[in-house]
Amino acid sequence: MHSLRLTLWRLRFVVAAICAGLGVLVLAHALRPPPVPTTEVVVAMRDLAPGGVLTADDVELATRQASTVPPTALRGADGLDEAVGRETAVLLTPGQVLTEALVGAGRPADLAPDDTVVVPVRLPDTAEMLHAGDRVDLLAPPEPDVLGAGTDDPEDTEVLARGALVLPRTTDVGASGSGLLSSTPETTTTLLVAVSPSEAPALATASRLAAVFVP
Repeated sequence: MHSLRLTLWRLRFVVAAICAGLGVLVLAHALRPPPVPTTEVVVAMRDLAPGGVLTADDVELATRQASTVPPTALRGADGLDEAVGRETAVLLTPGQVLTEALVGAGRPADLAPDDTVVVPVRLPDTAEMLHAGDRVDLLAPPEPDVLGAGTDDPEDTEVLARGALVLPRTTDVGASGSGLLSSTPETTTTLLVAVSPSEAPALATASRLAAVFVP
C-alpha cells in the first residue's frame, strides 16, 4: 500500500497534465465554429467578352462559401445547363460567378414576348451597335442591279417588320459580296428578333435587310 501511494504521488503531475490536456481538447471542440456552408455555382472558365453566347466550354461548376454568393447566381448542374445559350452582358473573368444580370435572363426563345416568334436575320456589320432589348424596324432595301447599283427612292424600300425586339446574337462573316461584281465578303451580324407571326415569313426569305432604331 505504501508503494502504491508513493507511485501515485510521483505520477500526480503526469495525471494532472493528462487531465488538463483532455479538458483543453473538450473545450476546443465545444468552441470550434460549425463548418462554413458552401454551394456549387456556375463560373466563367476564361475571359468572356460581352455580347457572346455561352457554350459548355465557357463555364464550369465551382464551390464557394454560401454567404458570399449573390442570390441570383446560377447554381448546380441545372444552372450549368441553363447558362449555355445565354448572352454575356459584361466582360467576365475566370472564376467569376455567373448571375442573372451578367448573362441575360434566359434563352432567346424564352425572352420573346407572347404572341411573337423568333426569326434569325442578317444585317450589315453596322448592326453591331444593336443590343438585346432594342426595338427596330426592319427594312428591305431595293435589290441592286447587275452592276451592283441600287436606287435611292424611299418608296422602293419595303418595311418588313415594325418594332422587332432584338434578342441575343452571334456574329459571323457572310459568304456573298455586296453585288455580282464584288468579290469581297460582307461582314454580317446574325440577329435573333422577335416579331409577329405574320412578319416572320418575309424576314426569313429576305436577302438584304436594314434596321432603324425605334423608341
